[in-house]
Amino acid sequence: MGSLGATTIHHDFFSSLCNEPFWNVSAAWNTEVPDFGRCLERTVLVWAPCALLWITSLFYLPSLNRRPKDLVPWSALSYTKVMVSVLMLVTVGVEVVWSWVERRLVLVPADYLASVALLLTQGLQVTLVVVGRKHGERNSVVLFLFWLLMVMCGLPRLYTTITYTVNGDPRVPATLIATFMVQYLCSVAMFVTNCISDVPSQLQSLSLTRNSSPMLNASLLSRLFFFWSASLIQHGWRHPLTLQDLWDVIPGYTATSAYHTWQGSLNRERGGGDDGREGGRGGSASIHSEKTKPSVNTKNMKNKGNVAITASPRTSQVSVLSGVCAIAKWPFLVSLFLHIVAETFNFLTPQLLSCLIGFITNNTEPAWHGYVYAVALLFTCELTSLFKNMYFNIALNISIKLRSALMTAVYSKALRLSGSARRESTLGQIVNLMAVDAQTVGDTFLHIYAMIMAPLTILVSLSFLWGRLGPSVLAGVVVLLLIIPINSVLVNKSKKIQAKAMSFKDKRVKMASEIVSGIKVLKLYAWETSFASMVEEVRDKEISLLKKLAFLQIINSFVFNFTPYMVALASFSTYLLVSEDNVLNAEKAFVSLALLNLMRIPIIQMPTVISQLIQASVAVTRLQKYLNASELDPMAVCSEPSMPSALKVIDGQFSWEGENGEASWSLKHVELEVQVGQLVAVVGPVGAGKSSLLSAMLGEMKKNAGRVVVNGTVAYVSQQAWLQNASLRDNIIWGQPFELKRYRQVVKACGLQPDIDMLPAGDLTEIGEKGINVSGGQKQRVALARAVYSDASIILLDDPLSAVDSHVGRHIFNCVIGPQGVLKGKTRVLVTHTLTFLPQVDSVLVLKEGQVVEKGTYTQLVASGGEFAQFILQYLGSMDEDEIEEELGEQLEEVSGMEHLLHQVSLRRSFGNIARENEGGRRPHTVSETDASPGSNGIPTTNTHHSQTTLSTRSRNQSNHSNYTATETNSFSTFVSNEVAPTQLYDKVSIADSTTSTLSRVTAIGEADLGAYDSLNLNSSIAKGQILVEEETAETGKISRHVYLIYGRAMGLLFVVMSFIFVALSQACNAGSNVWLSQWSSGSRISSATISNATDVSNITNNNVNFSRDIFLAGYGMFGIGQAFCLFMGLLMVMFSVLRAANVLHHNLLRNIICLPMSFFDTNPSGRIINRFSKEINVLDYILPLTLRAFVSIISTVVMTMVVIIAATPIASVFILPIMCLYCFIQHVFVATSRQLKRIESVTKSPIFSHFSESIQGASIIRAYKKQDKFFKESLKLLENSQKSLYANIAVNRWLGVHLETIGNLITFSAAILGVAGRDSISPGIVGLSVTYALNVTSQLNWLVRVVSDFEANIVSVERIDQYIQLEKEAAWQVAKKPSSSWPAEGRITFHNYETRYRPGLDLVLKGISCSFKPAEKVGIVGRTGAGKSSLTLALFRLIEAAGGYIDIDGINIAKIGLHDLRGHISIIPQDPVLFSGTLRMNLDPFGVHSDAELWKVLELAHLKQYIASQPHGLNNIVDEDGSNFSVGQRQLVCLARALLRNSRVLVLDEATAAVDLETDQLIQNTIRSQFADCTVLTIAHRLNTIMDYDRVMVLQAGTVAEFDTPAALLSQTHSIFYNMLKDAGLV
Repeated sequence: MGSLGATTIHHDFFSSLCNEPFWNVSAAWNTEVPDFGRCLERTVLVWAPCALLWITSLFYLPSLNRRPKDLVPWSALSYTKVMVSVLMLVTVGVEVVWSWVERRLVLVPADYLASVALLLTQGLQVTLVVVGRKHGERNSVVLFLFWLLMVMCGLPRLYTTITYTVNGDPRVPATLIATFMVQYLCSVAMFVTNCISDVPSQLQSLSLTRNSSPMLNASLLSRLFFFWSASLIQHGWRHPLTLQDLWDVIPGYTATSAYHTWQGSLNRERGGGDDGREGGRGGSASIHSEKTKPSVNTKNMKNKGNVAITASPRTSQVSVLSGVCAIAKWPFLVSLFLHIVAETFNFLTPQLLSCLIGFITNNTEPAWHGYVYAVALLFTCELTSLFKNMYFNIALNISIKLRSALMTAVYSKALRLSGSARRESTLGQIVNLMAVDAQTVGDTFLHIYAMIMAPLTILVSLSFLWGRLGPSVLAGVVVLLLIIPINSVLVNKSKKIQAKAMSFKDKRVKMASEIVSGIKVLKLYAWETSFASMVEEVRDKEISLLKKLAFLQIINSFVFNFTPYMVALASFSTYLLVSEDNVLNAEKAFVSLALLNLMRIPIIQMPTVISQLIQASVAVTRLQKYLNASELDPMAVCSEPSMPSALKVIDGQFSWEGENGEASWSLKHVELEVQVGQLVAVVGPVGAGKSSLLSAMLGEMKKNAGRVVVNGTVAYVSQQAWLQNASLRDNIIWGQPFELKRYRQVVKACGLQPDIDMLPAGDLTEIGEKGINVSGGQKQRVALARAVYSDASIILLDDPLSAVDSHVGRHIFNCVIGPQGVLKGKTRVLVTHTLTFLPQVDSVLVLKEGQVVEKGTYTQLVASGGEFAQFILQYLGSMDEDEIEEELGEQLEEVSGMEHLLHQVSLRRSFGNIARENEGGRRPHTVSETDASPGSNGIPTTNTHHSQTTLSTRSRNQSNHSNYTATETNSFSTFVSNEVAPTQLYDKVSIADSTTSTLSRVTAIGEADLGAYDSLNLNSSIAKGQILVEEETAETGKISRHVYLIYGRAMGLLFVVMSFIFVALSQACNAGSNVWLSQWSSGSRISSATISNATDVSNITNNNVNFSRDIFLAGYGMFGIGQAFCLFMGLLMVMFSVLRAANVLHHNLLRNIICLPMSFFDTNPSGRIINRFSKEINVLDYILPLTLRAFVSIISTVVMTMVVIIAATPIASVFILPIMCLYCFIQHVFVATSRQLKRIESVTKSPIFSHFSESIQGASIIRAYKKQDKFFKESLKLLENSQKSLYANIAVNRWLGVHLETIGNLITFSAAILGVAGRDSISPGIVGLSVTYALNVTSQLNWLVRVVSDFEANIVSVERIDQYIQLEKEAAWQVAKKPSSSWPAEGRITFHNYETRYRPGLDLVLKGISCSFKPAEKVGIVGRTGAGKSSLTLALFRLIEAAGGYIDIDGINIAKIGLHDLRGHISIIPQDPVLFSGTLRMNLDPFGVHSDAELWKVLELAHLKQYIASQPHGLNNIVDEDGSNFSVGQRQLVCLARALLRNSRVLVLDEATAAVDLETDQLIQNTIRSQFADCTVLTIAHRLNTIMDYDRVMVLQAGTVAEFDTPAALLSQTHSIFYNMLKDAGLV
């Protein structure tokens, strides 16, 4: 009663205002001509928009005032708004005045109140416009909604006004008619103006970039319908898109913004806020009392865009989920709200369908009702589309932002990993974390909505079904409940299989990465097939798991696809069988089907959602483990300005961490102090800890005790130089300002000028990845030049002289490192094996077994007769008396105790070679500290291979640098004015050698010509040879049919055709079941109990076939069985065929990659190649199977839907066919843009991973120079470059979604309108069937185009893989005419006028070489850098092919035999000792053709047996990635063992001992002399003393043979090049 009373009072209140009833249902609804009534029009419909504006203004106006003042300039739009608003105010004012005057005559109170409300509201509206303009408001949501509601609420009154005017009804005064019409036209005009965006304000204009996203200037209507993205689609349709055509990323979605939010979340978890305050802590007390970890200082990042890595307290574990929540929380809630609204509108469609079918059934209902239902159906569907696409837009943008945050987090973590953590996380695994796991987590964010909404959608649908079918719906609920245990089992099994598959994927990518990195060595040894087989073995295991996973997914998909049908069958069967009175008429049947279809989408989505959540769970676990991996203590090294020393280590205890965090190698009780400006040398035997000491100073080692103080900036030169893929100049200046004079001085001092002269484009020549196109000596000198140019106050040098020729080494010491070099006055710590320069250093530090055993000046240590004296004794024992006199000269005469030392040397020489052999045999089998880092079984590994990628973030006072400026001032100018004689001599020799320079320039670079560098820098054209690594370009235009054919053949054409047939049959069965249901529902007898008074039995057509209930249920069940069988078979064939294609393409890719010539690897970064094996293969394994499965399913569904609609209502084809033509046009336009965006995305991803791999490999160098911030910013830049295509793709997809769904809504509207118009001739069942299918067509069309575009976009991966498959291979590995198995029997090598170049278009590197090497002859090959020494060996192994002439070995032209026949019969010990992860046995004998006895024998000869035998697993001892658990010397000995195992008649040593200490060099030389006595040995040597006893020496100059004779003959010619080289090196 209460509610009824309230309703009466409510109506009485409105009636008293209007003097008439508020609402007359009969007049408004149950009539042929509706009359809504003036009371409703002048009260609720006027007050509603006014109330909306007043309520929202309470929040909107204060928010405007809080904004900074930012005036929007006056524009035509602004003037229009003001003028129309004034007109509206005047009109409403006139109406108010008139209403007041006439209130007692013809007006009712409602008219007066409406006028006053409108007047006040218009005043508020004008206020909002003015205030908004002052504060930069260009698109007001509040005003947009207000005017929209004004227009919508005015429609009933507009209809009434027109009707009254036409009919001459006097009830409405003419004044009110006139004012209303003006007001309504003003409302429409204001709504239109609010659909247009105003001009940007001054501040907004300043914030716009040259290529800003048009969304920033888009109006609300444009944003709703995504019109703002149409310009890109139009451009992409007319012209192939390029990266330059894409918009810049919106500021809030950049990678920098994402990482700022991520890091802020982590800081809040640690209790430090998000402003980076913890980075400012100072004072030595806090340095040593608080454990900290590196983080990113995000202070003021939003304003300045700066990102800096600092130190923050590590008090908790990094939580991936917390970071995700911080980024996605609020956007997720907003988008979830939009999703809920969209689903709410979605549930209105079955109710409207019910009304529509009821209308067709009841002929007495007014005709206009049907049209209202049809229009309402159209608007409901359209609103659903708009809200759904807005939700999708937000969700997808946040998904990319999440992925960006995770990728940046992975990158920054990689620069901070400790040694033990780096060992656990291989490069391949970390790349997968960035490429795959971050993507998986980002994509999973989209599926969380489905997880939330799916249960709600199912529950709401079931509740509506309960209202239709009653308790019978419980039968369908039981079917749903039965799915749960089935799904649980499938999920658990899938999760386990997914985790295993990912581990195999990591292993496969890691192995592929090693193959690409070590491809040169594999080709030299002819090992490609063995390593490819290993990769394929792992791939086979991965594919086996993927097949199991696919089978489980098929079962899951089958269950969920078939579930809606089973629910319908169970519910309908129960409903009909429970009672004879239950009648399944058209209204119940098709409204129930519509509700079941609403359930169908979330149910079908569940397998994908569950699969994605499984992958995400695995990905989050992997990311969590990685992001919480151990990091180096950034406070291990500190700065103390009060301490006068530049470097000081106090009781230092350091260790490399091995397995389980245990110390694998240690430095103990280190006491060291280096004063400002001192030059300190660090020496010691193999494994002493020299490089580890430098690592400890850099903070790379774990500090267990003591203090390390470093006062000043640091530069570091590692033993194995690391260069970036950039120009030579960029590698030297390394981000610092280019100063020409300073740059030239550095280049000259480091001996790089002759090399620059010889490079194709001078110092602008691009250096390949890992410095692949420059020699080891050139790499080392560039790295040294980088350190010198950095102008750091402390220079740490890890044996930089070992990789250069002797005379170059002397030049570098004299001009750079020594007392008169450019570094004079700076603090220098030099690790060296070259003892010649020790008398010139200030202090010598002697290490042995990880401890400092001696320190002092050179004179003091020699005189003491301790460890250093013995070290000198060993060195002098390998030299002739003349060499000692020449090298050390007068320096030895002044040393106390030197006479006794020289006496011992003479005694040792009396033992001759026997003594040398004994000395070599007593080599302690310990690991070299060079690059010492944690290895298994307690073995330190090599730092220069960067296995320790920890972050050394020190708290350093930058003012310290200024304390040393007085010492360092004018060091470069001092060098220029005081160059010593050896420098001048070196320059003369170098310049003479560079006469064949190919530098393309206007003015030759002379000794005093500073302008030459400027001429190169200002030259706008690209010089020949300047670019080595070409930019990766995207294909344009349509995907070639060839690509589809390749994929189709890889799948198997029979499987493709059969899968389409089975899925089509499945859809046919589904359509048949619905037609069957339509016939039954329309032909069923309706009991009198169920017939309403308004329904006539005669309305049901008699054309329908009547059959019994049992026949109906049997037929409906049979259709279901047919659908289930065909669906299962179709999905099975699709999944297995796409996995077959993935395996075939991977096999072809791998096999072709290993067959490509070396020039390909020189010009393509490894990241670009690995991207094919990781990202592109991942698309083939995971994404294309789902896409193709969806494509096969949806294409058959759409075709069947159109057939059913046209068959049910043939007249619909008149509307549908033009609409479908429009659809095809939109699809065609869209796909052109989408395809190109996907290509751009693929191309822009490769640089991200190349830069990432480069950063990992050079992490220790980056940390030493404090360049983490620079590299991190560069990574952000590359990532944001890649984001452009992603965000553009989202925008164009949303444009497509809105417009395609609008087309689908028009099809639904057409079906409904035709049903309404032909209700006298069409049965309700047919209309229900037609509209039900039409309702589905909206999502189906959208899905179809998206699947088509996704398929075409993802097939780009096949295209990119095929690009590499189609590349021209190197020559055949094997040919029909093979040499005998004993070839070469003698080892005679002859060059016949041989010429070669590295790549077509480049200059010759060997020119007219004609010479012969006799059997068993030992020949040394020498020459300055760039002379062609290494090119000669590459030509011998045919890594570069002949451009003229030929080479024969034992009379056989090597160009006429297979590459493996050649490379498998000759041996090489390369300069860079490369080991592969696996076992030692595999590294020696990958084909497994040698016995254990043979392997142990070669290890013994290589002096490795004792060490390997001491390892627990012997020959099966594990070799870490890059061989990092072996020292450089040990790796070189493994390479020697490989050569011994092959035992061929030809051996090449390509600077094999350049980077090893003296002891290892002696071991290798002794073994070569004894084991290769009958072989032809060609040795490229830096240490000229090692080839003095060779048979002949070949001197190369500018690619030609300058001298070729015995050492004695060349020495006798004092003007020979060889003699001058020996003289420069101090050997004569």
